Amino acid sequence: MKKLAFLSCLVAIAMMTACGNKTKEGQGADSLAADSLNEAAVNQDSMRHTVEYITQRLDSIYKMHSDEKGCSEHYKALVEKAGELSMKTNGVFLDGDHWVNGNDIDPKFYAKLKKVLEMNDSTAKVEMNVHNFHDQKIILDLVYERGDWYVDNFHSFYEEDGDNHEMDEVKFLHEYIRQTSNDIYQDKIEKKYGKNFPINKYLDDLRNQWGDVFGVGDNLDLFNEYAVIDIDQDGQPELLVRNTERDYTAVFSLGGGKAKLLTSGDGRTAIVFFEKGVGAQGSCGTGCHTADYCKLENSKPTTMLAIYESYSMDDKLIPSESGWTLNGKSISKAKADEMLEKDIFGPVIYQTPNWHAL
Repeated sequence: MKKLAFLSCLVAIAMMTACGNKTKEGQGADSLAADSLNEAAVNQDSMRHTVEYITQRLDSIYKMHSDEKGCSEHYKALVEKAGELSMKTNGVFLDGDHWVNGNDIDPKFYAKLKKVLEMNDSTAKVEMNVHNFHDQKIILDLVYERGDWYVDNFHSFYEEDGDNHEMDEVKFLHEYIRQTSNDIYQDKIEKKYGKNFPINKYLDDLRNQWGDVFGVGDNLDLFNEYAVIDIDQDGQPELLVRNTERDYTAVFSLGGGKAKLLTSGDGRTAIVFFEKGVGAQGSCGTGCHTADYCKLENSKPTTMLAIYESYSMDDKLIPSESGWTLNGKSISKAKADEMLEKDIFGPVIYQTPNWHAL
């Protein structure tokens, strides 16, 4: 019995050792296989980051003639969003086929890679020669995703009135989405407030500030129309009033139940709306430029930038006759320019006020 038990232990130990060896051998095999796959993936990525491969890939993409198969996830998401908004407004956001850069297709159409302008691990920029009845220059932004190259943007070029222009599709799509979303939102504000806006509640504030701005007295008949627009889209509309005969317009915030002047314009200055604010810019006489910008947050002005610039007859700035202020305090021209370059007021939004008679 003791011998049998001893032999059984030996057999068990031998089996455990064998299983252990097999496990280690299996782990080693799996590790080698994984290393081989990783190396293959790296080699494939390396191969696809060559001019030769990009040439083949673009040839294949143009033959497919399909956004779904040839464009990046980012680009397709933008097109999908623009399409949804287009359906809501019965509008058209892209008139033409970017693969052929037109509406009709030449039976002899072809597209060839002219040169790779830029390339790194994740992006590339290429110049194409697209022949559709005539040769056309197209720049494509490419992105490397899902193990291959896809088109992330189309840049086409055209001439109008003797000037050369570029059509940047992604930029256009962002502008279309931003503008159309705003139009839909402002329509809701107009339906909610519009004719039902309690304009009489603010007449005293409007009358007092109107006269201070335009210097023409404080009579109520100096403005004869009003409109409501929610500039910062916080649910509280801003109020616009104007005199159609004198071409005077003023914009007021209504935060806290009081009308506060934000900006104003006359025949020489125009009201400009931004995604985050409002302003007015134009001429203040010969050789004189004026502009003021107001950033809004929750219907309250948070940043007020004012610019007054005077120029000599040869179009040179006269610093001693010019001035730049931020929230009422003097700043340098460089600081003012920096703020505008940083786009702190957001991109321009084209508003179409629905005016109501007072």
